[in-house]
Amino acid sequence: MKRMKYTLMLVVVAFVIVSCDKKVKDNEFCLYGTIHQQQPTKFLISILDTNGYKVIDSVRTDKDGDFELRVKADYPAIYKFALAENNFIMLIAQPKDKIKLTANDTAFSSNYEIKNSEASLRLKTLNQRNMEVRKKLKSLSTLLQENASTEEFEHIRQRVKEQYVLLKEDELQFTLKFIDNNVGSLASLVALYRTFDGGWLIFADDTDIYNKVLQGLKKTMPNNPQTKYLQEHIEQNQSLLNHIGDKNGTK
Repeated sequence: MKRMKYTLMLVVVAFVIVSCDKKVKDNEFCLYGTIHQQQPTKFLISILDTNGYKVIDSVRTDKDGDFELRVKADYPAIYKFALAENNFIMLIAQPKDKIKLTANDTAFSSNYEIKNSEASLRLKTLNQRNMEVRKKLKSLSTLLQENASTEEFEHIRQRVKEQYVLLKEDELQFTLKFIDNNVGSLASLVALYRTFDGGWLIFADDTDIYNKVLQGLKKTMPNNPQTKYLQEHIEQNQSLLNHIGDKNGTK
């Protein structure tokens, strides 16, 4: 009898693990997978709205690191799946998606695999690029610190400055190309808001680039909150630029 109960439990568990993968409602998406870990861990999932990221749910992995989470979703959106405030994976999910995530809690945001979500894979490209840039910036900063008291400091400082400018320009060109290759995807919006050393790569007065992202999103998801928010942002900024132009007598 006990053996029969145990067998039934295994069947139920197996069903639970795959049920999310097989049955996803029209107004939700499923995130599931395995986080290789030392012990069960709690993760928070947040959605990007017009006021920033807002926590909407959480999930705790089991003893084997497996998890599955159903998230209410009425439209495509940008999400953070976070182990900690500064240790997260960005996702783009839409209704009926079944996204599989595999990661390691010791290198959560830097070493992970995504399946069944092309848009999320695009964000992974951006994430890896951001990590590479942070390493390069740290290396330049370390070089300055290590030579702060040497006779060659001014020469090194000038060299670092030149490398910094080249790196920033390289990242700008990468971002512009990424936007061109992802017009119509929310990934283009994430790239539009990309930063470099704490500052924007693309400023709000770069209206051609902002409008390129907007027009792409209006074709694929005109009623998406992020599309509407971007349009409002562009219109407000244009109004401000016009006001400044009138004030300076340039119009």
